[in-house]
Amino acid sequence: MTIESKELYASPNGDVWKLLSDSESGRMFVRHHANPSAGGKITDTEVDQFLRTSGESPEKQALLLALPDDVKNQPVILDERRGMIAQKKTDLRRLLADVQANQQLLRENQTELETQMLAAPAANWEEAAEKARYLIVLFAATPSAEDPRRQKLITAVLEDFDRLSGH
Repeated sequence: MTIESKELYASPNGDVWKLLSDSESGRMFVRHHANPSAGGKITDTEVDQFLRTSGESPEKQALLLALPDDVKNQPVILDERRGMIAQKKTDLRRLLADVQANQQLLRENQTELETQMLAAPAANWEEAAEKARYLIVLFAATPSAEDPRRQKLITAVLEDFDRLSGH
C-alpha cells in the first residue's frame, strides 16, 4: 500500500490537515493532527464525510481546491452509508412510492379502457361478453363478491363466456 500525503491547511493554533490517498485502492481521506496542547490526537475522516460537515472552514475550502475534479463531482451513494435500520426505512419508502405510482398508472389505464369501451356499442356478442367479463372481474375484487356463492357464480359465468366464445 502506497500512501501519498499532501498538506491541506495548518491553523494558527497548530492543527494540521492533510489529504492522504492510497494509490492502490484509490481511497482518499483527511488526516487531522490536533495541536499538542489539545492532546495531539490524530483522526482520519473519509473525504465525502469530511465534505458533508457543516460550515465553510478553511480546511474544507483547502480540501475542495486540492481534490481532482473527477472526485469532486462523484455522486455519493447514500445506500452504502446507511445503517441497517435506516436502509430498511429507505427501502420501505421507495417500495411505497412504487406501489402508489403503480396504483396511479392502473387507475389511468382503467379510465382509458373504460372510455374506449363506452365510445361505441358492442358490434357483436363477443364484444359485449368482453365488456361484461371486465365488469365481473372488477366486481370479483370487491368485498360484496367474497360470498362463496357469488364466487362460484362469477367463476361459472366467466367459464360460460370462455366456452361460448371459443376461447
